[in-house]
Amino acid sequence: PGLEPDRDIAKDFKATAAEIKAVRDAGITAVLVAPTRGLFRGLSALIPLRDDVDGSMALRRPVAEHVGYQGSPGGYPATLLGVIAYQRQSFYDAQRQGILQDRYKANPRGMERPEVDAGLDALVPVVRGQVPAFIDANNENEIRRAVRLAKEFNLKSTIVGATEGWMATDALLGRSAIVSVNFPQAAAVTGWSFRLSQRGAPGDSAAAAREATKLIEGNAGALNRAGIKFALASGGSAPAAFLTNARKAVAAGLPADVALQAMTQRAAEAAGAGDILGSIEAGKIANLVVSNGDLLADSARISAVFVDGIRYEVAPPPAARPGGAGPGGANAPAQIGGAWALTLTSPQGPLDITMTVTQVGVGFSGTMASQLGTQEIGDGQIVGKTVTWTSVVQFGGQSITLTYRGEVDGTKMTGTAELGSFGNATFTAEKKP
Repeated sequence: PGLEPDRDIAKDFKATAAEIKAVRDAGITAVLVAPTRGLFRGLSALIPLRDDVDGSMALRRPVAEHVGYQGSPGGYPATLLGVIAYQRQSFYDAQRQGILQDRYKANPRGMERPEVDAGLDALVPVVRGQVPAFIDANNENEIRRAVRLAKEFNLKSTIVGATEGWMATDALLGRSAIVSVNFPQAAAVTGWSFRLSQRGAPGDSAAAAREATKLIEGNAGALNRAGIKFALASGGSAPAAFLTNARKAVAAGLPADVALQAMTQRAAEAAGAGDILGSIEAGKIANLVVSNGDLLADSARISAVFVDGIRYEVAPPPAARPGGAGPGGANAPAQIGGAWALTLTSPQGPLDITMTVTQVGVGFSGTMASQLGTQEIGDGQIVGKTVTWTSVVQFGGQSITLTYRGEVDGTKMTGTAELGSFGNATFTAEKKP
């Protein structure tokens, strides 16, 4: 896994109408579906969020080849050094493969037919600039490394993530970028340059974290002031958090009109679909979001979403119970505040975790403590009985984002977790008295 440049994600795309609705109700009309793990991850597709959608209805396919810096645990390449070496050699091999294919096509007589290698063949249009390379790079070191790679092989590249872009504006200037507004914890994304510059007095970690959070939330604003043009993306956070986080970016200095453009027109252009999406013009696809006011205002409520000209109503949030007790009824958010004993079962074996949760409405935060240390909970969201969150662990010198999804049944919870390059896992949890 993670070494599949020929993987066509549109062929694997499956989603129920309910799953599609949850994303669409957040004001999202189309999504870039992409593999998320490994070094050469595969080819993404732009999918419209219709109830009846499947991968064959992609608006653009492929959009890009997705590249990262995650190794293969227990295999090769496993270390960052090995990943970089494998990555560069693969691109050199793809250049050679393209040359051999051209020679054979021009005059096959007396020439051995080039070997058929699906993975290598998928990289040929990438090194020729015919298929964009979306390179996942968040901290300063990753961004600079990705830019150097793009220059070396003259890739048509887009830096995806750029969480610490404000530290590398010189490298990003004049380059395409998709900036994530998932706002992970500072310690999970910052490079050595930032960490060393932020040393403070003992016991001052909380204050340092607050300052780092300001910088991370102000990242998009800083890039805009530096003259860097970018699109905004959720970064894998819960759909309902996308607009909320975009508003945080605006509050931290990103002009509202730039934020709106970055979520619409620029996002469509980044996916190669600027000719059919992203703005209201004659002849473009009717993908529209209807709200009761400025979409980036805290009071905004989405009432309808159009996808391919099809109107989908967005139900208002449940009414609050008398006395401010919160929404009621069957769709009321699960109450998960407190301590949980969670067991994560992965290909590496079981791991016991103590999860401590602080819930505020439909959001939550907290910590997860295990033999791997204590990690903060990020992107905690509750939709009915479904809960989603992330945490970041440090392993082998790399930051690995774990993405959890669970279903709550009273004092019990079951679900799955995506472990980055380590695959997938299941978990069970029980709330402590």
